[in-house]
Amino acid sequence: MEKLKILFWIYSKMLWVYSLTAIAWLKLRMRYGRFRIRSGSTDLHVFQQIFLYDDYLLDLNFKPEFIIDAGAYVGYSAIYFHQAYPLAKISSIEPSSANFSTLEFNTARIPQIRLYNSGLWDKPAFLKIQDRNTGNWGFQTLEVKEDESWDVRTVDVPGLLRDSNQNVIDIFKIDIEGSEFELFSGNLNWVSKVRVFIIEFHERIRPGCTQRFREAISQFQWNEFQQGENLIFIREDF
Repeated sequence: MEKLKILFWIYSKMLWVYSLTAIAWLKLRMRYGRFRIRSGSTDLHVFQQIFLYDDYLLDLNFKPEFIIDAGAYVGYSAIYFHQAYPLAKISSIEPSSANFSTLEFNTARIPQIRLYNSGLWDKPAFLKIQDRNTGNWGFQTLEVKEDESWDVRTVDVPGLLRDSNQNVIDIFKIDIEGSEFELFSGNLNWVSKVRVFIIEFHERIRPGCTQRFREAISQFQWNEFQQGENLIFIREDF
């Protein structure tokens, strides 16, 4: 009897989660006219993290005007930010061509979102995409020479600011599978322009990336807390 109660609780909870997922998907489909969750991929898990569990929910005392969405995947984070901050410009960067095509599909009717089929790096470079066999969300980018086989070019933060005609990054979301190590190398003058970081570190892929980030932001004061898989840093002395 006790086992039956446990099984009933588990399946009831699963049914409740999938019901909420279906309702959230339907709302987005009705609002934007099109919204895709690919079967047999990691899309459903990412969707639930963002729209059910509010991994990117923020309590801010200002209205964001410019957001960088690094590691945009298939657009769920960008759409979440657009719903929360409808007037904000959003620059979404995704290197994987397979993910990028779905990113284009999901965000096609949102003019505030600008897409880059690139890798975010600290400088102009050429990148090879490596499949780590961890699903669609786990592609890693590695720098190669121009005369070698490469998949995408890079963009850097100063270039994104110029493209969007912005001088402040109100929210900088970073989920780039270890490339945060390279991002926080080289010229870091742009760090002083960031009000909020949302970052998932990947020490298992790129040891030292957490320390590299913390060193880069250490001259400023931050309110730091964990939310889901992300660490959130809100600038106190901006």
